Amino acid sequence: MKKISWCKSIANPRYPNCLNSIVFAMFMANLHVPYQGKCFDIKTLTSEIYFVAVLVNTSIGFVMIRLITISTTYLDQHYPWHKKCQQRMKRQILLGFFMPVQFTILITIVYFALADMKIHGNCYFNKYLHQMILMSVVLNFYLFFYRSKFNKFKKNILKVGTRPIMELNPELYKEIACIYIEEKNYFSISFNGEKMGWNHTLSESMLFLPSTDFYPIKHSFIVNRLAILEVDLINSKKTKILLITPINLELEVSQRVNTSFKRWYADKIPKK
Repeated sequence: MKKISWCKSIANPRYPNCLNSIVFAMFMANLHVPYQGKCFDIKTLTSEIYFVAVLVNTSIGFVMIRLITISTTYLDQHYPWHKKCQQRMKRQILLGFFMPVQFTILITIVYFALADMKIHGNCYFNKYLHQMILMSVVLNFYLFFYRSKFNKFKKNILKVGTRPIMELNPELYKEIACIYIEEKNYFSISFNGEKMGWNHTLSESMLFLPSTDFYPIKHSFIVNRLAILEVDLINSKKTKILLITPINLELEVSQRVNTSFKRWYADKIPKK
């Protein structure tokens, strides 16, 4: 299994990629042409200064778009709208708007300084920067509505009662010792103790993982039967399990599933 970063998790919607960002940045970079009423000015469109300006503005716009997209993806993981709306709003304005715009202004000033160009009275700050700010607002709204649509899509999938067809190699999940939630992100641990990103929620995982091998001992943890080294029956309502080396985790089974877990574990253990 490949290690998966938080920004590439399948739990995230597919926000605009680099190619889409470049196209959007090029659109932003050319907005100053109709803005100045020079859509059909051949002299302007064929000048060397125009192409240099479009290249620089596209690069600056691309950086701003990627900053907004990456910041939004990070906030989706740690401050989801449906759970922490007020905290998310403040952080989205800061990380998804003010910081990208400020960074864009900074690299623009650096470019003007390196090119020995005057900042005062330049058309970039008088006209083009306003359009960049407007586009950053539009992009933030787009990502918000796109995320809302994605969340509704996920809920509809989870409501389906049939088991989905997953392209999962049967040999692949045999390497997984356990799956769990940590700080709102999903991870798996292999039998050799390697921690990796996991692409599905625990509820989704149990739809395609074999129930004879995996069991959700609590709402935040799924364990592979072969990863259990010892089961300690403390009393009729309390059970603890110890996972094999090198994982070495001691976990308490939720009382809600305590009885069903003992019945599941008492079944014949499958061969490795």
